[in-house]
Amino acid sequence: MKIVYSNNEGFTLVELLVVLTIVSIMASVTVSVSYSMYQGYQAAVEAEKIVAVISSIRLESFLYNQEKELLTKEGSLMINNEAVKGFNNIFFSIEQPIKYFKTGTTSGGTIKMKFKNYKFALNIKSPFGDMTLNRE
Repeated sequence: MKIVYSNNEGFTLVELLVVLTIVSIMASVTVSVSYSMYQGYQAAVEAEKIVAVISSIRLESFLYNQEKELLTKEGSLMINNEAVKGFNNIFFSIEQPIKYFKTGTTSGGTIKMKFKNYKFALNIKSPFGDMTLNRE
């Protein structure tokens, strides 16, 4: 019995190039979408860090019987005229200073933040300091 081997196994060069082209197109779309999603996630994390800092300010003003004032200067967030560290890559703006009183209440206001191409608005409601973070 004679065994015959066929040379028709495998893929042609054209088939391989077509598959490679399709895979590269899908990868380019997926990578760009994934990267923009990751940047959006980074921006949201930075905004949430600001929410945590503002929450701690309210608590500190009540616990230590101190008044605190939030304002912005040249895009930096200031608490009682001292810059908040760790947020150099975020641009802040506040229309009028937000005050936290010794009782833990606040005058309320809006802090606008810009991180890369993402904009957020942190609304602080008077008198109890309820906060809502919105993406603009």
